[in-house]
Amino acid sequence: YHQSKWEAEELVRQSKLGWTIFRPSLIFGPEDQFVNMLAQLVKALPIVPVMGDGQYQLQPVSVIDIATGFVTALNQPEAVGKIYPCCGPQAFSYNQLLDLIAQTLGQLAGTRKIHQPLWLMKPVVAALQTIPLFPMTSDQLQMLLEGNSCDDDSWKNDFALELHEFSSSIRTYL
Repeated sequence: YHQSKWEAEELVRQSKLGWTIFRPSLIFGPEDQFVNMLAQLVKALPIVPVMGDGQYQLQPVSVIDIATGFVTALNQPEAVGKIYPCCGPQAFSYNQLLDLIAQTLGQLAGTRKIHQPLWLMKPVVAALQTIPLFPMTSDQLQMLLEGNSCDDDSWKNDFALELHEFSSSIRTYL
C-alpha cells in the first residue's frame, strides 16, 4: 500500500502538470470508516482488543480541514510543487483514541482493553484478512503500528487553517 501511494506520487511529480500533494493522516468525519468502526467495537464489546501495546501515535485530521486545504490550494499558486503532511492539532496514542471515543459514547472511564501480542496477531490478521467482515488487513495493521503523526504543520500555516479538534468534533456525529 505504501509502495503504490509512493509510485502514484512519483508519477504526479514527474508529470508536466502543476501539482500539490497532500499526505493526510487518519481522516475523521461523520461517515469515516476508522472512528465509526472503533465506536461500534466500543459499543458492542465489554473489552476492546488492541494490537500490541496501543502506544502508537495517531494525529487525526478532520475531513473538513482536508477539504478546506484542497480548495484553498487551488487558489494559491505558491502551493504548486509542494508536498504537505496534513495532521490535526493533537496526537494521541491508539489507547487514548479508544478512551476518547468511549467517553464520547458515555463511558466516562474510557473503555476496557485487552492488548494482543503482535507475534500472535500478525499471522491471524494475515489469515483472516480476506474474510469480508474481518475489520483489518495486514497492510492496515502495519500502518497502524507505524503510527501517523506530523512534525510539519506548513499546510495549516500556508492555508491559514483553524483545525478542528478531534474530541469536540467526534461528539457531533458519534
